Amino acid sequence: VANILEQVYHPPVSDALKRVKWFTNGFKGAKLAGSLFQHIDITQRAVGSGLTPTGLLRGAPLRYGSLLKDVIATQFSPRSRKALRTKMLSTDRVRGVKNFGLTYRMLVEEGLNLQADTSIIQREMIDFLDTTPKRILPVQKFKELNDWWQSGLFDGVYMSAQKWSLENFIIPQIRRTRPNATPRQVAAEASEAANLIFSTPTRTQSMITDPTMRKFLENFLFSINENESLLRLGARAVSVDPRAGLAREQVLGLLTAMALIGNGINFKATGDP
Repeated sequence: VANILEQVYHPPVSDALKRVKWFTNGFKGAKLAGSLFQHIDITQRAVGSGLTPTGLLRGAPLRYGSLLKDVIATQFSPRSRKALRTKMLSTDRVRGVKNFGLTYRMLVEEGLNLQADTSIIQREMIDFLDTTPKRILPVQKFKELNDWWQSGLFDGVYMSAQKWSLENFIIPQIRRTRPNATPRQVAAEASEAANLIFSTPTRTQSMITDPTMRKFLENFLFSINENESLLRLGARAVSVDPRAGLAREQVLGLLTAMALIGNGINFKATGDP
């Protein structure tokens, strides 16, 4: 408990690191502004979940339409984002899981991170543009537009992709391989897997526990969560960990998705696969 509290309430960073954060937040914000690269990355991971053996057996690719619909809706509609968050905090049974008692709220209680990848940019503490006098109207309007764009990504796209993957791959795979697991056990394992697949581990799930080192890495890397999560997912896939089967399926599905999408782009551009 002391270690967890230390991670959360660690004393503020030094003045020098604050100045560094001012620049890195600005650069990260500029990289995200008007860009779809992060949207494509996260959506592609869900597409990969659908191309896993479990996903294919369940006909998950036939439901790609619903995935894209939700991703687009939550990116552009605050109402859709609010409805999705309400759904994830509800006691409704998880879609596609019958006669089992597993609810969306149970997933959150067991650690599913709805805050997306907090290592990319601390939206509540961004001061890169906030330091600009409000009288410079074009800059303020740009900031508001960029905040809206980031809200769609972090509060909508991430959550939509997680929910789809949980329903169509993660939970079915765990239930198939662990038929005697209770709803609470499935929720705990599924939440940890979803956080790993979508680079959203909580502080208690991260292997980088030293607060000073974590703040340093968050400022000097675009996303320490992505670096850590993808490396851990790959390492787990070639290990003897009881959860290795799920990791292997996701890696296989993700590589298949990358190959199909990459060949599709190349064929469209050049006429050759």
